[in-house]
Amino acid sequence: MKVIRTLDNIDEMRNLVIALGNFDGVHRGHRHLIEGVVSTARKINGTAGVLTFDPHPAKVLKPEASPGFILTPETKLRLIAHLGVDLTILVPFDEDLARIEPTKFIENILWEKLRPSVIYVGFNYTFGKAAKGRPELLKRYGEKLNFEVKIVPPVMIGGVPVSSTLIREMLVKGDISRAKDLLGYWPILEGKVVSGDQKGREIGFPTANLAMEEDLLLPARGVYAAWVIRKHEIYKGIVNIGYKPTFGERSTPTVEVHIFDLDEDLYGQSLELRLRQRIRPEKKFPGTRELAQQIRVDIETAKEVLREVEWTFLPVIAQD
Repeated sequence: MKVIRTLDNIDEMRNLVIALGNFDGVHRGHRHLIEGVVSTARKINGTAGVLTFDPHPAKVLKPEASPGFILTPETKLRLIAHLGVDLTILVPFDEDLARIEPTKFIENILWEKLRPSVIYVGFNYTFGKAAKGRPELLKRYGEKLNFEVKIVPPVMIGGVPVSSTLIREMLVKGDISRAKDLLGYWPILEGKVVSGDQKGREIGFPTANLAMEEDLLLPARGVYAAWVIRKHEIYKGIVNIGYKPTFGERSTPTVEVHIFDLDEDLYGQSLELRLRQRIRPEKKFPGTRELAQQIRVDIETAKEVLREVEWTFLPVIAQD
């Protein structure tokens, strides 16, 4: 998949079919929409594209209230590419773009820069200044400028529409099973291994400490059963997300993983975690002996959980 990070000097594309949206999580609803784009593009011998923004508009418009994001930008692109998209355009989002009127967004960006044949949007898609633009406005302009607009209804799971907001709520609750149902894959955390305090190794359970992107949403504090991916190698392990209260007070949460049957230096390597189940909430223990006893129980629980189910709904997304 080709990734373009500017709207300047884009080569003309014949029969461009493009999806518009933020696509945080690339969840079942997003995938249904993007699969429509790819299918239509193949039928008309065209280009299947996605147009999204970088950074996420929420970071510019309301940085203090910006939600944590479900995926890193890199993982989002990899999942989009996996769906068969030919081209993703990452439009730089800033205050100037936030002030553009919806009609000017259509005329000056979508039409003048891209000349699409077909545009796909979700039923609740908004664009332009104060999010005043709606799919119906796109349809009216499509009739005038001769491009087709397809408005995609929500995907319903358990009687409710799939949305990034709902998925975030499930992750914050630690409801990994429900989040997976909405996403269509086990929730992902990823980061590079950094040096830690070696507390895990001291009590017999070495861990890899992951540096997470600042804007990434962390699930509820606690211990999780997870698959661990290092390039194309798949391991099993337990993940601790939280403040490690047994070892004192911390101002920021950490993410660390104890990988079963692997004890080697992983410093500087990228790891991808696929969370399967929250085993228990975070807890402060009287001392390291009690903590070690609980970790042994957690490991056995995690092994049983990970033995019971297929590990993923998507192929391995190998890190660079």
